[in-house]
Amino acid sequence: MQIALLSGGLFSAITAFAGWSSFNYANTHNKVFATPSGNIVCGGDNIASSGNALTCYIQNVAKKPAKCSEGVGLEFTLNQTGKGKLQCTNHEFEPENKAEDVTKIIPYGSSINGNGWTCTSQTAGMRCVNKSGHGFQLSRNKQTLF
Repeated sequence: MQIALLSGGLFSAITAFAGWSSFNYANTHNKVFATPSGNIVCGGDNIASSGNALTCYIQNVAKKPAKCSEGVGLEFTLNQTGKGKLQCTNHEFEPENKAEDVTKIIPYGSSINGNGWTCTSQTAGMRCVNKSGHGFQLSRNKQTLF
């Protein structure tokens, strides 16, 4: 995976997050983006499935839910409408970008929009909301579905 960083929202390729595996979702996302810390990576507008508009993965959390104690990370999915969902994962999430060459780093305070969803990068993590007002707030310390 490559990450990019230049002023004005354009990016030049650099090597990606240390410790991420080569697991990926077979180039099925039109938008792939991450927080500046690299702890949260999202794949939006999945071209292989009309159901999931957005999937976000958080690798390092302070405390995992009891049902996810043996997994590698936490995966959150959000459709264009309805509530978000949490899934425990036994793999690392490294989405590939179908429409663009590199993963976009979303600067703190900036947002990215997709097909029925908006995510905002914050110093306290990532907040994603669908068009019906449901979503999730993800950070190392707390993960909330709403």
